[in-house]
Amino acid sequence: MSEVLPIAEARHQIRLLTRSLQREFVAREEAIELLMLTAVAGEPLLLVGPPGTGKTALVKAFARRLGLGNAEMFDYLITRFTEPGELLGPIDIHALKEGQYVRRVEGKLPTAKVAFIDEIFKANSAILNTLLSILNERVYYQDGQAVPVDTEVFVAATNRIADDVELEALRDRFLLKVQLQEVKREHFDDLLRMGMIQDLERRANRGVATTCSLDVFARLREHLDADLLACFEQDRDDPLFPSDMRRLFERLVLSLDGEGYARMSDRAVIKLYRLIRFHAFLMGRGEVQHEDLFLLSYTAGRQDHLEPLRQRVATLLDLA
Repeated sequence: MSEVLPIAEARHQIRLLTRSLQREFVAREEAIELLMLTAVAGEPLLLVGPPGTGKTALVKAFARRLGLGNAEMFDYLITRFTEPGELLGPIDIHALKEGQYVRRVEGKLPTAKVAFIDEIFKANSAILNTLLSILNERVYYQDGQAVPVDTEVFVAATNRIADDVELEALRDRFLLKVQLQEVKREHFDDLLRMGMIQDLERRANRGVATTCSLDVFARLREHLDADLLACFEQDRDDPLFPSDMRRLFERLVLSLDGEGYARMSDRAVIKLYRLIRFHAFLMGRGEVQHEDLFLLSYTAGRQDHLEPLRQRVATLLDLA
């Protein structure tokens, strides 16, 4: 950006994008709010739901609203037989003849600004380390050297959260998970109207108005992280995360971890603190309040804990 965008304007643009997407999708308010939050924070998001609930459509609509072209979004459905080249690109034969093991990554995951990986828990051992490197460090490897990916927003989807032991590391990288249910029973008319509009606009190849850019998300991330760093480096209380909210956050974390609703590793606690702080800012509240702590209800590690965790967090917040 040629000029520094004011923070208030950056937040306003993201709120406009949020409302625009919420008007486009029926009963997807939670998923869209979490998509915005994780995009600002630079954290991955997992969408959980059966086929046909709009997981892919939501991420593609988000990318279009950012003005991204086809080459700037990578969308891929993983199977048990997916090979690394399908995500990273084919081996460069000419470079291989010269003794270099590099891939031609243009148009693949490393060069995409927004990545959407469907059925991520079908990842086999051949691509698991590749995904973990991208999720953990935002790098992939060329000829043994770590190379940063261009990906700024990483969203994955699954029909259900896998409980395989070998996928534990992959599950652990998705701190926030949101469930998308079918809406035809509660919102039949709205579903028909919005679904037909989306389908016909796609068939007509009609463009959409660009609401904001990824630069706006990066601007907010840099501002909020700098503010947090200043607080902790100076060893002073975070004025936007009051002590009573911090103690409540601590009680919630320890309760949910102890009761087995969500595994709260030390890393997860640190990430959650930052996400809660970001959420309060995006919602325009400034200081963290009870509503922001509800974010813990999206941290279930198992499929059968998704709904019970929501209910438990709501109960604990009501009792606080």
